Amino acid sequence: MQPEAPFGEMVPFSVAADAAVTRTLPADPRLGTPAMQHEAAVVGQMRQATRLFNAGKFAEAQQIWDDLARQGEAILNPARLTYGRAAASLQRHQLEEAAALLANIDPAHAPFDVLLASTGYRGVIADRLGHRSDAISLYRQVAAYADTHPEYTDPFATEMRALVTAGLSRPLDREPMPKTPALQYVPE
Repeated sequence: MQPEAPFGEMVPFSVAADAAVTRTLPADPRLGTPAMQHEAAVVGQMRQATRLFNAGKFAEAQQIWDDLARQGEAILNPARLTYGRAAASLQRHQLEEAAALLANIDPAHAPFDVLLASTGYRGVIADRLGHRSDAISLYRQVAAYADTHPEYTDPFATEMRALVTAGLSRPLDREPMPKTPALQYVPE
């Protein structure tokens, strides 16, 4: 998945001695042509933003993601892009800005991980801003959503479930903000 995956051909292999030889899967014929230049440029911007975010340069990463959002890039998943922008806002302690961005994620079209994270972080933000009843409502939404998808048992989903359980029992207004994982992929 972009922005981490390379462009190019896929070469299958096996360590088994008797494995059948399979043919190479060629790269997209558009690779290296003008048709791919725009997509490669967008992927390059996403890779740069991800590197900046991972290096703690949240404002710079957010600027790139904001620019891409303004451009309305068709190859980007809008929910993932919005989540990235909000994650950078959270890291910069811009709670109201992050909450506004996260509230714009369309639940009908957001992938599981993005919807789980965005709703959970909205709950934490509501707690931080002193809106306990809103926080509880958001935590309940996350719990219900997670319960309908028990197949997700990865560390992030497990951590978010624990966060929500804690948030339902007490306000999460003093703990450090939970780590915001990178959930920006392009193209999805």
